[in-house]
Amino acid sequence: MPAGPGWPGASPRHRPRARRRGRHRARRGTRRRTASAGGSPPARGSSARPGPRSARRPAVRGRSSASSRPGRRCGRPPRGSRRTRRRPRRRGWRPASARWPRRPRPVRRPTGWPRRRPRSRECGGRGRGTGSSSSARTVAGRGKQSAPEALHGPVRFSSGPLDAVKARVVAATNGLFSHVPPPLEHTLSFPGDPGVFGPESVAWRVIGDSSAFIGGIRALLAQAAHPEVAAGVSDHSRYRNDPLGRLSRTAAYVTATAFGAMPEVGHAIATVRRRHRPVQGLSHRAEPYDADAPDMAAWVHNSLAESFLVAYEVYGAQPLAPGDADRYAREQARLGALHHAAPLPETAAELERWIAEHPALAPSPGQREAIDFLRRPPLPFGVRLVYGFLFRAAVATLPPRIREVIGVRTRPGAVPLGRFVTRALRASLGSSPSWRLALIRVDAPPPAGVRFRQPLPPEAEALRAARAAGTSAPSRTA
Repeated sequence: MPAGPGWPGASPRHRPRARRRGRHRARRGTRRRTASAGGSPPARGSSARPGPRSARRPAVRGRSSASSRPGRRCGRPPRGSRRTRRRPRRRGWRPASARWPRRPRPVRRPTGWPRRRPRSRECGGRGRGTGSSSSARTVAGRGKQSAPEALHGPVRFSSGPLDAVKARVVAATNGLFSHVPPPLEHTLSFPGDPGVFGPESVAWRVIGDSSAFIGGIRALLAQAAHPEVAAGVSDHSRYRNDPLGRLSRTAAYVTATAFGAMPEVGHAIATVRRRHRPVQGLSHRAEPYDADAPDMAAWVHNSLAESFLVAYEVYGAQPLAPGDADRYAREQARLGALHHAAPLPETAAELERWIAEHPALAPSPGQREAIDFLRRPPLPFGVRLVYGFLFRAAVATLPPRIREVIGVRTRPGAVPLGRFVTRALRASLGSSPSWRLALIRVDAPPPAGVRFRQPLPPEAEALRAARAAGTSAPSRTA
């Protein structure tokens, strides 16, 4: 049988031509490139060589010979022909081997003007000199500011996602307490007024720390152990219909009495006493209660003061020096006297003993409802998650007798987890901005180791700038 084309032994004339690697067949309907203008097409297998270098017209890199302006790809590698150019991958595409587990996206830092390759002077650029960096560019009409500073303010070296988390924590926390006007809105109108405590007090350090969040929850739990107090809250409070409003009013009272000037302290106490005056009735055990009575006012005030102290001792930023706890008890006794509360212990040991051994503590119907509300408040999911950690941390610091009365128990790891969450809040929020305002009002420096992270109001910044410049501060009326 004769050998046909493609069979072994076939003549070279009948064998199929082997395609050379990297060569493509010409498409139909396309004109072949000629060797020279007006010449015939080159023969198969031959290639047209360029002419001598002296005969070619010199062109600037990145420009076409017929154009006098820089090319679009000046200073960049050539893209190749449209036929052989690779299609770009769709956005977010990754090979199957790298799709799981997901890799975190790299964070660019510092955040500012994006870097570009400097173009050569022939391409219309400024060359690789001292002024070629994009961070040194100037904008017309902006002096010698760099471009990112001129458009977006000073360039900040950000840590990326961590700063975003901190900003969300600050926004969520401030949103919880924004349902009433700021308690220290006019505090700069009383310059030099130290208030009840003053800048050298222990109370400013204790209540200005992030551990005060745990102290506030602990105080509400302890107050619910008193049946008459629980009955007054259940019968006369609107915390079920307006929980955030009640939270904001309580926080405003604590802020005003702790950091406010004496007129602000007096106004806050008068407001509370006016609201407590109609709170009267009988508890489930037929005991009369009066929210303005000295003994009930003492239970509410002493439990709040003792809770802030215990929370700071367990979760605070810095340990208290010997004798600071007793100083704190005496400072809180001065504030309790303004409420006409009695008795008011003046040492930390007496205060803790008075709370733990109070004879009136017992379970009650209103108590169970209040504890259930404190355990599961109507908060957004993220805030409720953090609140759960703070709630467990507060329960872990209660005296055993009070835990038994209100029916709560500690959980393993509550204290270490509470310390971790408190440190995270301290890193995001810093110390209390109300503490900072009070320090500016009395013109006192911040204590060592205390960091304020939240911005000041414009009038406070103006007052600081005026004091730093040695000029008179702008007048501000209440």
